[in-house]
Amino acid sequence: MRMKEYEEYKKREAKALLEVEKYNTKEKIINYLPIISILYGISASCYYFPYNLFIINKVKNTERTNYMVKLFITISVVGILFPIIFGSIITITNYILTAVIVLFISLIQIILSFFITDNHNGDLEEYNLKKAWLELKKNKQVINCLAGEFFIGMNICNGALETVMVILILNSFKTNINLGIITSIATLLSILVVKIYGLIYNKRDDKKVIIISSIIPVISLIIFLILKTNTTVIIYKFSYVIFAEILSLVRKIKIFNLSNSKIVNKSNQCEFNAIREVTLNVGRVTGYTLLLLAGLTQSAVVLNIVTIILTLSLLVMSINLTKVKKNNH
Repeated sequence: MRMKEYEEYKKREAKALLEVEKYNTKEKIINYLPIISILYGISASCYYFPYNLFIINKVKNTERTNYMVKLFITISVVGILFPIIFGSIITITNYILTAVIVLFISLIQIILSFFITDNHNGDLEEYNLKKAWLELKKNKQVINCLAGEFFIGMNICNGALETVMVILILNSFKTNINLGIITSIATLLSILVVKIYGLIYNKRDDKKVIIISSIIPVISLIIFLILKTNTTVIIYKFSYVIFAEILSLVRKIKIFNLSNSKIVNKSNQCEFNAIREVTLNVGRVTGYTLLLLAGLTQSAVVLNIVTIILTLSLLVMSINLTKVKKNNH
């Protein structure tokens, strides 16, 4: 009897030590979160700013839609497969091996980046943000583009609405597994819809697509707020992922074409994209500030209000987007 009690005691002790270790690990991670966030922000800025400029200049405007559709499909497929692969590796082995694999992939990415060559011959004008802005702000397409970037920062492009989606799904289905399944299905459907868009609207005007893609998430949100069932959550999630991806794709095509036109050319591309990135991030900060207020109040009503504001920002963004020409030359 004493032996059984001793074994039970050891089990409880081991479990307690494990919980303490988990707590200490979380505490250590939390302590480094500000530094990690700053480094991540610097890394993302240093990567995507030149990356976008390369895409703008390397891909012709006439080939932009076809290229962006293929790029989206590739990224989406990788986004579905790699979490499954890495999840399996973590389950079978450990986090250290996974980290080594990620590091190896990152090194390959760095090596491949050296093979990308620039197009200009060092004949660009000196960087002058003020001069470029005074010239660019005279153009209505530029102003509408920047207005759209502010709102897209609130919702689609790493915006707060994506976080709201995760909260809603987890509150309804409680586990990360269900979240992953629903997200994967929604992503597969978005790949199909984007492919259809690429086939039909390669060179055609897509104003109707933009309006429809912004209205459907709003309608699904209204249905969700009225009924609030697991089914309406899934409908809202699907409509958001599918049609937000369409809006995101159209936005990139229009912005990149505008950045390679008579309005924005190589003499002011850097300045225009710097202004655009700042506007985009101001939108992100605004969206996450609203989400933070909802978290601080811990009120479902406030969260619903924030969700409504962020979803309606899709509609406002789409109105701005329709005023930017798709085929700028």
